[in-house]
Amino acid sequence: MANAFISLNSKRYKISALGYEPEATTPRRIRRGLTGKDFSQQAANPVKRWRYRLKVPWAGDATWGDLEDLETAEAANYVAFTDPHGNNYNIYFEVPLVEKPKQHANLDGADAEYLIDVQIRERRS
Repeated sequence: MANAFISLNSKRYKISALGYEPEATTPRRIRRGLTGKDFSQQAANPVKRWRYRLKVPWAGDATWGDLEDLETAEAANYVAFTDPHGNNYNIYFEVPLVEKPKQHANLDGADAEYLIDVQIRERRS
């Protein structure tokens, strides 16, 4: 069974139900040969990408990451990532963090949180 969170550098982040979009694409290159015929080359392993809308608390703790933890992870060359199914990957952020408008977030009390869109990609060694 899938978890309702992901982990980045051992910090957990809740996933918004509407924001989970895993994607796997296989890199392919199509070229025209000297004889005029097209041929393709396809990589053996697909490239894995994920898009999430995360619920990031204003104040994190030892288990749950906050906005500062997420920004630190984004600034790193790559980070440890655990998907909702418990699979581990090394990833990097493809696009800058995008904070959603505050009207879609809890603003008061201990449950105050940001909604942040992230797009990450598996790091190949």
